[in-house]
Amino acid sequence: MIRSRLVAITICTLILAAAPAAQAQLTITEDTNPTCPGCVGVGTSSPGFQLEIHDSIDITKFGITSEYGGTSSTWAVAVASVADQLRLSRQGTGGAEFTLIGNGALKVGPGAATNLWLNGVGNLGLGLDLDPSTALHVRRTNEDAQVLIEGNGGFTGVIVSNGTSSNGGYWQVTHGAGGALAIDHTATIGTTGGAQEFRVFDSGLVDVAGGLVTGGDVGVGTASPAAAIHILQSGSAVTTSWDTGLIVQNSATPSSFALASLIGGAGANAQLNFGDETNPFRGRLIYNLADDSFRLFADGVEQWRFTADGRVGLGTTNPIVEIHVKDGDGPTVRLEQDGSSGSTPQTWDVAGNGDSFFVRDVTNGSKLPFRIKPGAADDSIFIAADGDIGMGTDGPSGDIGDVTGTQAKLHVRSTEATLSRPGLLYVENASPTAGYRYLLALKNAAGGGMGFRFVDGSTAIDTNNIGGEYRINFEDGDNQELSLDAAGNLTIDGQLTTATQTIPDYVFDESYELMSLAELQDFIQSNGHLPRIPTADEYAQRGGVNVSELQILLLEKIEELTLYTLEQNKRIEQLEAMLGAR
Repeated sequence: MIRSRLVAITICTLILAAAPAAQAQLTITEDTNPTCPGCVGVGTSSPGFQLEIHDSIDITKFGITSEYGGTSSTWAVAVASVADQLRLSRQGTGGAEFTLIGNGALKVGPGAATNLWLNGVGNLGLGLDLDPSTALHVRRTNEDAQVLIEGNGGFTGVIVSNGTSSNGGYWQVTHGAGGALAIDHTATIGTTGGAQEFRVFDSGLVDVAGGLVTGGDVGVGTASPAAAIHILQSGSAVTTSWDTGLIVQNSATPSSFALASLIGGAGANAQLNFGDETNPFRGRLIYNLADDSFRLFADGVEQWRFTADGRVGLGTTNPIVEIHVKDGDGPTVRLEQDGSSGSTPQTWDVAGNGDSFFVRDVTNGSKLPFRIKPGAADDSIFIAADGDIGMGTDGPSGDIGDVTGTQAKLHVRSTEATLSRPGLLYVENASPTAGYRYLLALKNAAGGGMGFRFVDGSTAIDTNNIGGEYRINFEDGDNQELSLDAAGNLTIDGQLTTATQTIPDYVFDESYELMSLAELQDFIQSNGHLPRIPTADEYAQRGGVNVSELQILLLEKIEELTLYTLEQNKRIEQLEAMLGAR
């Protein structure tokens, strides 16, 4: 012991001899020192450790050098009071350095560089000058960053936990059975929690919670994928939720697209199938590359086709027009207003069958306000650009007599050689209840006159209402042939001929029984009218006078009066002869 201390004293004396006088203080305590027996103090007279060095500068250090076989290695131990650091460093260029900081951090690296940094909160950083902000942060700037975890059997892996097993358990990343990298959730470190949630095999297979990628096929929810991507959802039935099955979503920006592509081999079709386990092909959506058409199948039958030129076929595989609807019994298109926007609900059907093409008012008892029978002639109904309507013509509002131009709004035309009754225009009220009804009403709201025109070849006849009179006029340049005013006055420019009547020439027949003047006088006194002439009351009951009848009766009375006159003249002649004989 005495020899060792003498050697130490000698070394310290040599060192202190080269040091400034203010620092050349060496103290060795006695073995009997109650606080620190046999302690050495440099720069302090009361060392508290076996070797204690005090200095008044920022960095206090001492060195240890080993020389053996011509090789020298020097390590320095330094204390930096300002930085509150203890450093152990190998002297020389690029030497290793260990720095222990007062807050519990540890830095390891050559020179000023840092390869390992364990900071005061327990985060570990591997890299250059890295103050780790996570539990483990690895950074490499000049080569790949890699972490190797290697064991000799048993559990080898990484444990991730948010606390204890009672607060969520542990996630383990391990090198598991079969050479697989496994991710497993467990309650106890080093044990499996049942089925491993994720496994990657060195063959390239990936197993995700029972979904297996095998030979390039991906199974989600199944370990036996039957296609490139096979999604199997099991458990409780899901019928309305949108967030089940497969979702394609892009939330990068409000205008971003969510895209999914179905791409087959060169010249191959793209197809989506719909069905159940018993029949996975009940429904299909096919894009056919041969003609660039979309085809929709339901219950195994193609029901809809959308062609490359924009035609849509419903019930047909060969749409001839833009929308082609085909059905075995009455193909129909429905137009339904449901009232959701505040309008009155109303449903219309536009349909056709072997009987007719029709519009059906579904809301009001499925009435058929419009129908066209098969075989209807061209231009059976034609509406011109100005709203004129033609029936049997595509040029309504042609010339009518001497009236030319486009004035008629409804033009009914036929080319039949013989046209049976009731004619081109037939207005009928088929109600079984008798009663007076207007079947045809004409109105000229502003006044000024109105009428009909009848044209037979080149002859035009107008019947109109002008100036409060009903008139009939032949368009021959003279006055109207007939006019009837509101007072009932009838004016005829010509003769009035009635139907053939029984002319009373029978009065001159010898068998005619002519009343005597005395009988005639008695009849008039008793009845107040001539025989066979209706009374005023009778005419009132009839509602008017039959002029033709009255004319014949008056002719009868004139002929009777003629007979009376002739008889009287005969008696006058007899009286004159008697007077002349006297």
